[in-house]
Amino acid sequence: FVGLGKHEPLRIKDMLEVLKNNKPLQSYIAAQASDKIAQIATSQSIITTLLYGIVIGNMGLATILSVISMLPSIIFAIIGARYAGKHGSKNGIVTWTWASMVIAILMVLFFVLLPDTRSIATMGSLSMICYVVINFLLGGSRMCVTTCSTSFMADIVDYELDRSGKFIPAVVTGTYSLIDKIISAFGTVLATSAIALIGYTNTMPQPTDALTTPIFSMTMFLFYGLPIIGWVITLIAMNGCKLDRAEMIEVQKRIADKKAEALNEIAKENGVQA
Repeated sequence: FVGLGKHEPLRIKDMLEVLKNNKPLQSYIAAQASDKIAQIATSQSIITTLLYGIVIGNMGLATILSVISMLPSIIFAIIGARYAGKHGSKNGIVTWTWASMVIAILMVLFFVLLPDTRSIATMGSLSMICYVVINFLLGGSRMCVTTCSTSFMADIVDYELDRSGKFIPAVVTGTYSLIDKIISAFGTVLATSAIALIGYTNTMPQPTDALTTPIFSMTMFLFYGLPIIGWVITLIAMNGCKLDRAEMIEVQKRIADKKAEALNEIAKENGVQA
């Protein structure tokens, strides 16, 4: 077993070799890149203004939800980590991605069927309660996806060690990070291009703007439709990835056997009985 030296720089050749031959990494990049584009797009302030300022009519609600959702996010992160530990990281990604997609569709239906979307801004109203509950569930399931994705990266590093005999986490994570940064740039472009399609070419969306069908439709697409597309890509990518819990058990066994074999070889070279 060999690894990248402590002071050895990442080389493009190494990154391309890993990307070419590590299929689980390819699946991971496809899944994460599609989700990241949606995340970057929906996090833009202009998109937040569309949802909370124009559709809901209460910009302060975004800040309130952001603050009070911290504790539920921590709880769901723990749930996601335990699920990944019991069922495997890949299974966790697939399960919670399905959950996120279903909840997002439910949220869109909630908005479409609601007679007045601005009733959500009324404190204590049934509309606000329903929105907050669905929003928390969606945020929680997305946190579980993030937690499982983080642990899946460790599985990919172990897979690479089994595949090539090299423990090179820096190369694996560096390869993903490089592609992630390149793709993430499209998120901002997508957000600005999308609002230009509904007439905001020379001005920015303002909370005082009238709610129109194009604004409502584009808001639903950017906030929920775009993530749904990303989750569909995630499910397709994970379907082609065989690195589930059962396979990881075999990977760990092969790594252990190779380590034992390497130690025996070292012991023989030094004339020591293993």
